[in-house]
Amino acid sequence: MANSPSQSKYGNPANYNVTPATRTDGDASALEVDVNGNLKVTGGGASSADQSAFTAGTTPGTISQGVYQVTPTTLTNNQAAAIGVDANRNVKVTLATEIAGEDLTNNVLKVEQRFSYAAISTATTTTIKSGAGFIHTLNIVGGTLGAITVYDNTAGSGTTIIPTFTPTATLPCPSIVLDQTFATGLTIVTAAATIINVGYR
Repeated sequence: MANSPSQSKYGNPANYNVTPATRTDGDASALEVDVNGNLKVTGGGASSADQSAFTAGTTPGTISQGVYQVTPTTLTNNQAAAIGVDANRNVKVTLATEIAGEDLTNNVLKVEQRFSYAAISTATTTTIKSGAGFIHTLNIVGGTLGAITVYDNTAGSGTTIIPTFTPTATLPCPSIVLDQTFATGLTIVTAAATIINVGYR
């Protein structure tokens, strides 16, 4: 077989054969390449068809290696390692650092409630929010006590969250904690100049 100039120049010529020759024991041979000069490499190892039956410890296949260690070894910079798994072969996953608000000592995620507020101090109809939302508290803090009605609506009518009532306790009254959702809007009607603070979102 004659070599091309480029093959001779760089040595160790490789052959392209549509049908590679069959070698016998002890034969010398040039490397095989495809039509584009890419070296042909045949991968080793076993494989399994998709959705084929699998028997642990028996069925051959190329696996993604994991290692189970009761006490994992510590790695240093630039060391390679197998993926860690537990005794049931579940891949171990953990956050490298705490997330904001996380309290690992007490095993809780710290949260806080935040609400918008609305203040009412006259006898009026007040639409606090249009659309769905959440009412947390109704705080009656002063002014002239009078009838109060809380609606799930954008007007002073329709579905009531709290039907009409008149506070009678000594001011300031205890906070009314509702923690309830509304669908249409939040409107409060006050019949007197009662000072009210509403917590909602």
